[in-house]
Amino acid sequence: MMSEQRFVIDNNILVSRLLVPSSIPAQAVMVAVEKGKLLISAETLGELSVVLSRKKFDKYVSLENRQEFIQRLGVKLSSV
Repeated sequence: MMSEQRFVIDNNILVSRLLVPSSIPAQAVMVAVEKGKLLISAETLGELSVVLSRKKFDKYVSLENRQEFIQRLGVKLSSV
């Protein structure tokens, strides 16, 4: 029996995925989600939340969309 692949993705890749949905990092995240399970620790999620709360991202993605992105990753975290 083959086990499900697990992927750990750096926060820089996750930020890039959010900011530019058609980017190579976004494609990498999509492949990871489609082919297996994305693993993220509470610490990594917390760091990502702090980074994405910075005002410099306001001109690219709304705060609401950034919070939703974090929330969706958090839901994935709770199921791991």
